[in-house]
Amino acid sequence: MNIAIEMFKLNDKLSEIKFFQYKLTGKGDVKNFFKIAGSARYALQQHNNYKAVFSKQENLYSIEKLENIPEVEGCIIKPLDWITLPVQGFEDIYKDLLIRYINENLKKNKKYNVKFNNKISSRDILNRDNSYEKIKSLEGIHLERVFYLDPVIKSDGQVFLGISVNSKFTTDKNIYDMMKENKNVLEIDVNCLWSTIDSSGKIKEILNKTISDKLDCLKGQSLIEFFYNTNQGYRVNKFTDKDKEANVVMVCYKEGKASFAYIPQSLKPVLTREYVSNIDPSFSMKTDKFVKMEMDYRFKILNVFVNDIGRLTGTGDLEFNFNSCKYINESGFEVKELEPPTLTGANSKKTTRNGIFKTGYYKKPDKKINVGIMYPEGLDEQSRKSLRNIWAFNVNGYIKDGKGTKHTASCEKLMDLEYEKLGFSSYTSGDITDYKKVAYSLKNNPNLDLILCVIPDEEEDNTYSPFKEVMAELSIPSQMITTGSIDTINDCDYIDNLYSYSGLYYIQNISLGMLGKSGGVPWVLTNMDSDVDCFIGLDVGNPDRKNIRYPSCSIVFDKFGTLIGYFRPKLPQTGEKIVDEILQDIFDRVLLSYSEKYGAYPKHIVVHRDGFARENIEWFKTYFGNKDIIFDIVEVKKDGAVKFGEIHQNFIFNPLPGVYLTDGEVAYLITTDIPPNKKKNKKGYLGSPNPLKIQKLYGDSSLDDLVKQIYYLSEIHIGSIKSTRLPVTTGYADRISKSVRFIPEGKLDNRLFFL
Repeated sequence: MNIAIEMFKLNDKLSEIKFFQYKLTGKGDVKNFFKIAGSARYALQQHNNYKAVFSKQENLYSIEKLENIPEVEGCIIKPLDWITLPVQGFEDIYKDLLIRYINENLKKNKKYNVKFNNKISSRDILNRDNSYEKIKSLEGIHLERVFYLDPVIKSDGQVFLGISVNSKFTTDKNIYDMMKENKNVLEIDVNCLWSTIDSSGKIKEILNKTISDKLDCLKGQSLIEFFYNTNQGYRVNKFTDKDKEANVVMVCYKEGKASFAYIPQSLKPVLTREYVSNIDPSFSMKTDKFVKMEMDYRFKILNVFVNDIGRLTGTGDLEFNFNSCKYINESGFEVKELEPPTLTGANSKKTTRNGIFKTGYYKKPDKKINVGIMYPEGLDEQSRKSLRNIWAFNVNGYIKDGKGTKHTASCEKLMDLEYEKLGFSSYTSGDITDYKKVAYSLKNNPNLDLILCVIPDEEEDNTYSPFKEVMAELSIPSQMITTGSIDTINDCDYIDNLYSYSGLYYIQNISLGMLGKSGGVPWVLTNMDSDVDCFIGLDVGNPDRKNIRYPSCSIVFDKFGTLIGYFRPKLPQTGEKIVDEILQDIFDRVLLSYSEKYGAYPKHIVVHRDGFARENIEWFKTYFGNKDIIFDIVEVKKDGAVKFGEIHQNFIFNPLPGVYLTDGEVAYLITTDIPPNKKKNKKGYLGSPNPLKIQKLYGDSSLDDLVKQIYYLSEIHIGSIKSTRLPVTTGYADRISKSVRFIPEGKLDNRLFFL
């Protein structure tokens, strides 16, 4: 298999370079020298027109001697002398230097907006026919390309440049413009236009003071004076008297932390795809073909970008070779491909995700499920009709059209639903108190196992959260169905065949949701070929954007996935590292429940950590070592993976699921099935898959075995006929941590409330 990777090789090794060195010394009561060092580096840049400054431990370095040495609270910056730094041991400095050189080259090209960091943007959009155009709406919203630079420097001086290309929306208006239009800017996400570092935050307050007033947080300076005093007067020297009367804007970077004062003219709103779609749907649709980039289109864009970087004069005119992306072995990676996982349904029959409804579920709930339904007033008949269709699909195996003709859609008794005890309740739209009143009335029906909630499509009439919170309190799983979905389900009067009935897709996914929330399992794996007894997914989330974190755990017992459960600890925490006390609670629950089912503790456990594993590895060694349990810890990261494609006859196609690249230390795995065609299909351009980045933190299992397990576990997601990008372990842990308000706490459960 011939592969092209979004990584480009420098045509020769880096040579050693001379830097001017500065020594940092703490003064006073310094509690966090790392933070002080970062402030010193930034201050040295600020006072020298943002010339390049690099850091390593207590030293700063520049490629030219800087004359303006600032005073920094808690730190003294002492200039030393010139020093030649070897590449080995100083890879991070040379990486930052390369990014600087690339920025300097691209700044000469008017296509690019350069801020001297690892993100380069451009409003010149390359079409698939190699022409350029600027994409702008009547509201002043632009589509931009964003290129993310990630140099990899080997100890011998060899360099590979990873480049990821994405899209973002920007606007001509800054926050000051919006304030002059009397728009509410509180809680808006913003970026600072005048910062060279990542400065995204949220507006928390508009002060009654102007940017010309003296501020205590700036030691008695005004914001205008601050910029003059830090050699940045050019940013504000053209302000009119009216401009200088702008109110100070306070921006917070992390919830629960301090806010910082900003000039509103320096802030730009961060526009999401959803925001643009809501205010200008036609423009959003127009940009779809540019936002969704299949692999061949991506590499066309990257080819131009690499050529635009050109020769880097600071390195002796070295340059990156675009064609090196096609020589995968030179980058140290090997291409590997896994066989697709085999799914098994009822009676050990092989099946597919779509075929499970004809095969039957691997494990139905242990009892009949008594289902109720809630719906807005005035939608009684529509709700009953949609439920009859869902009911007929699960119990009788057919969908009935308006003429009474039965169309076989599934096997009979796919799921045992209790009809006789079915209850219907209506609620008043727009009245949250009534939502809760009707929901709480369900506690009077002790036999109720599952509730279907019909909710409006309109966001302003959001019943989702109130219902979910009450259901979690009552320990009743709920399945939400929008009014738009029931309209689609009910559009079955003139079915010619099931392929023409779009409501079938909704019924299938709703049915899988009902199954998972009742403790059932639709399918299991049969070709994992692993000795692992138990897979565990861990994550920490903060769904309310406060400084409170909620650890979560999802569990798959044995290599077949015969039981999926989860656990949400009672105790929240403040950091992303799961504390030892909560780890103890989580793993005690896992081991005890496993022992209850199988009569002994598992012999081999694999822990999948969503993102970075910051937990104390010594705790794991002690905990599992005392119980003679073998364990592996694997980081499964959604971000940071390099994209790649399959080369075939001068085209670069989307890779298929199961293909991965590995250098023995890290693996980039494709789990998402996006058709590998170079042209759009009837649904439009589909884009390209994002690989997972997989790294082993601890254990004796091979990385190849761990990658295979993760790929196969991405296929046993219960709640949809579509597979997930993440393995079910971290995928479910992520959902749990984001849905803590809707999930009972402090107990192990196999009813998947979060689906």
